[in-house]
Amino acid sequence: DHTVGGLVGCCSYSAVSNSYSTGNVSGISEYAGGLVGYAYYSGIDNSYSTGDVFGGSYVGGLAGDVYLNWTTRSITKCFATGSVTGTIRVGGLLGNIYLRASTRNTTLNVVNCYARGNVTADSHAGGLVGYAYSDKDYHRIILRHSYSTGSVIGNSGAGGLVGTIYQYITSEDSFW
Repeated sequence: DHTVGGLVGCCSYSAVSNSYSTGNVSGISEYAGGLVGYAYYSGIDNSYSTGDVFGGSYVGGLAGDVYLNWTTRSITKCFATGSVTGTIRVGGLLGNIYLRASTRNTTLNVVNCYARGNVTADSHAGGLVGYAYSDKDYHRIILRHSYSTGSVIGNSGAGGLVGTIYQYITSEDSFW
């Protein structure tokens, strides 16, 4: 029950495109996603998930965790419509985004995406993204033309679009 996804548990150095999942996903530990549990150096394009997702930490309607270290990747034209429940770093689309790059000017773009499900977590709960982290000022996570519409319930670090932002995140034409 570690690294569970509706389509893929863990994808590394790859891309998930034109894919979908309609079933519910349940994980006990961490990294549960409606489509992908853990996306390591991977992008997701033109894909969706409609099932409910339940897990511990790093739980997302589309992907539980997206980790990027050295190259520019995107999550584009994706959506999730199921309810998402977990303990920490829980998002309607993405539970956690982590950008810690060793090369300059690395970007993670989240473009033309949405989440419509309700989100419930103890902390870091977001309608679109639960927790977004970028470690340097020359790296960027950009949320562009994206939105969420579900309710968000959390004890700390809860937000309609993003639960918690930890520096160097840009939001353009995105809303809750």
